[in-house]
Amino acid sequence: MIPQRSSSIWKVIGCVSLVVAGGLLLWLPFHTSLILEAWKVELKATGVPAQAFVHDRITKEGGNRASASTTMYLRYAGAASEAVPARRAGEERW
Repeated sequence: MIPQRSSSIWKVIGCVSLVVAGGLLLWLPFHTSLILEAWKVELKATGVPAQAFVHDRITKEGGNRASASTTMYLRYAGAASEAVPARRAGEERW
């Protein structure tokens, strides 16, 4: 036979879990904002990030969705001091 007290323990554990999960969901946007601000400061101090170029773009039709699925494969230029490679025909620059 299960005592009545174990039922209240599970309620307490459930409530604590919900409070912790809610706190994490409230904390996440602030944490992300702080990380992005730190990255902005770092970029201003060190220069611009690497440039990305679309190397290949594949579109597949169908599946279980009405719209097509597009996958882009990127290549990154080296450091800012290196020359940026010339674009090939049909290659998009991002």
